[in-house]
Formats: sequence, structure tokens, C-alpha cells
Amino acid sequence: MKVWNEFITLDEVDQQRILDDIDSKHPEKEVKKSKKTKKAKADHGPSSSNSSDDARRAHHPAFSGKACFKRMERRFKDLMLQKHLPWSFISATEQALVDFFNCDPNGVWVGTLLNPNHRLYLHAVAQYLSLFSESTTDSTDQRVTEVRNTRDNFVSPNITLLEYVSEQKKKRKSKAVE
Repeated sequence: MKVWNEFITLDEVDQQRILDDIDSKHPEKEVKKSKKTKKAKADHGPSSSNSSDDARRAHHPAFSGKACFKRMERRFKDLMLQKHLPWSFISATEQALVDFFNCDPNGVWVGTLLNPNHRLYLHAVAQYLSLFSESTTDSTDQRVTEVRNTRDNFVSPNITLLEYVSEQKKKRKSKAVE
């Protein structure tokens, strides 16, 4: 499942390259695939710009709040579903990461957070955004957290982590009342 999730977050060009590599290894299936590909290209037309690719990618199910939350580690899911959360910190952190990686998808966001709980929430937000985060100790014995995008592009989920968590808490609450 992890491989599939990584595949669907790739842009169309990279997905097509992978599919072409598979087809070259299995030529007996090439005829069936080429008919489907020609029909799909005729239906959708050629893609002419990266902005339209980004727009289509943003509506892809892989970027739904549910899919992004599902990809998170269990400990971060449990953390985000706790009763009390630092809403303003989480919101500001998510917005800072989204703004940073929208401007520079290949950059590395570096932060020094003294509070270990805040670092934990930062790692949870990074996972929700499909970013890689790592905390290390620098030469002055301070904890430094680096967040990076491991893909060529960055597309944020269609809803924020707090919006998704809020929806889930409402659903749980309504089920408990019933």
C-alpha cells in the first residue's frame, strides 16, 4: 500500500515513465495498453502546462484529508485525536510549512523548537503534508528540526489537518451520542 501511495503522489510524467518501464519489461501486454492510452489521450487531450497538472493533482484523492491522515504513523494519529490540542501552534506550523514549500518545493525548512511537544506536533503536521522531518541536536546542544519535501513538487492537502481532525472529532462525538 505504501508503494501505491507514493506512486499516486507522483506527477503524471513520472507515473507514465514508471508505467512505460513496466510495459517494456512485459511487451505481451503492450497492445492492450496502447489502445487504452490512445483513448485516454483523446478523451483528455495533451497536457500543456504544469499549472494545469498541479490543479488536477490538487483534486486527486491522494490529497484528500482522509488519505493524508491515513498515511500518518499511528502515534501521530492518536496524538492529533487527543482531547486538548495546541490549535494555534498547529495551525501556524502547518501554514508556515505550506507557504514555505509552495515557494520552494526543494527547500529545507529549519526550525529550533525548545518544547519537545511542539516538535512532536511539527512532525505530525509534516507527515500529514507528506513531508519528511527529522530532529537532531546541533553543536550547541539545541534540538533543530529539518523538514524537507522528498518529491519534485509540493501539493498541500485539500483541507488543513485541523479541519480534518475537527471533522473526525465531530463524527466520533455524534456516534457516541447515538
